[in-house]
Amino acid sequence: MNQTDQTVPVSQPSSAPDQTRASFGALARLASLTCNMPIAAITVAGAHSYQLADSIGIDLDCEPFWQPWCSRVAAAQHPLVVSCATAVTGTSTDEAPIRAFAGAPLIGHDGQVLGILFVAGDHPSDLNDRHLDILAGLAEQAVGHLATARDQRLLAQLTSDLARARAREEDMVAAVSHELRTPVTSILGYLELLTDDAAANRFQKLIGPIQRNADRLVSMVDHLLDGTRTAGAAASGAAPTAVDLTAVAHTASAACQAEAQHGDVDVDVAVRSPDVDCTVHGNAAELGQAVQQLIRNAILFSPRRSTVTVEVAHRKHPSITVLDHGAGIPAHELPHVTERFYRGKQARDQAVPGVGLGLSIVQRIATAHGGTIRVTSPGTGQGTTAHLTLQKPSKPKENQT
Repeated sequence: MNQTDQTVPVSQPSSAPDQTRASFGALARLASLTCNMPIAAITVAGAHSYQLADSIGIDLDCEPFWQPWCSRVAAAQHPLVVSCATAVTGTSTDEAPIRAFAGAPLIGHDGQVLGILFVAGDHPSDLNDRHLDILAGLAEQAVGHLATARDQRLLAQLTSDLARARAREEDMVAAVSHELRTPVTSILGYLELLTDDAAANRFQKLIGPIQRNADRLVSMVDHLLDGTRTAGAAASGAAPTAVDLTAVAHTASAACQAEAQHGDVDVDVAVRSPDVDCTVHGNAAELGQAVQQLIRNAILFSPRRSTVTVEVAHRKHPSITVLDHGAGIPAHELPHVTERFYRGKQARDQAVPGVGLGLSIVQRIATAHGGTIRVTSPGTGQGTTAHLTLQKPSKPKENQT
């Protein structure tokens, strides 16, 4: 019987995670007991050799007698029995020659041989087809464990990559925000001095637009920072309190009046069933920010002399709905509107100001309050409706005596 030193190089790592090792150990013990062999092992194919993943009855310091026989099984691509084999020293106890060997290949979904499950002994064997079928079944289970370990490694690597990418994004936004805020703050300081200087009165028409644009830059910096917070994170450390959504809607509407007047758009706050309590538990400033963002979006996409409706209601849950009669959103864009930095075709075509963070900020605030944001639109040119639904505060438990 000729032996060969050929191995099958594969990209599979030669070491296995602890959980996979434990599974391999259980499979090796089962193979040993089933085939009545003192030696059983699972090897994993490396670039030039087969390395033990786990074994029974093998001294780790012994000569790797399994290498040529594993190569034979790999080359055959099916379970193989070798009886009365040429004596090869290297068992775990007394250096007795190996007289029997049987193995089954671990074949991946792509047809590559990932390793070999084998049993061996120091006496000729009476292994039969039933034993080979068992070894083949155990080898298939070993392939499943390898695939699981590979998927876990890939998932861990992907999670790590995403975390690093998120950290880099946050660092970049923080750095850009700092670089923008510093000079703009300086500009605003000098503008304030000029505003108080009587000698500069003749320049007030120039100072006003500069100040408005500087304020707009500061607002954009804050918008960027809000948009890069982790979903569910709170913007402030303020303790949650009872918040009246009707008051939030009126305050947010008032805060958007400048944009509404500039766009020649009316903002109408409608309270459905005013006798119903629309109180929620949360942060009033954050909820106001979310509703302001929804109203501003509606104003920006509304045609002149149209109306944006802000409806406060309590159906199953307290909610604020903002409806406009503007450009609308195509159906294929709706699943993406809450993604960070996403800007739809209408925003790009109409050069609507913004960086695509508004609805992602609303979603973060809604999530932090146990609520949801849902955006619907019949289609292009037919308006958009944004539904902010929140949770009503639970009733305090009565003291038990």
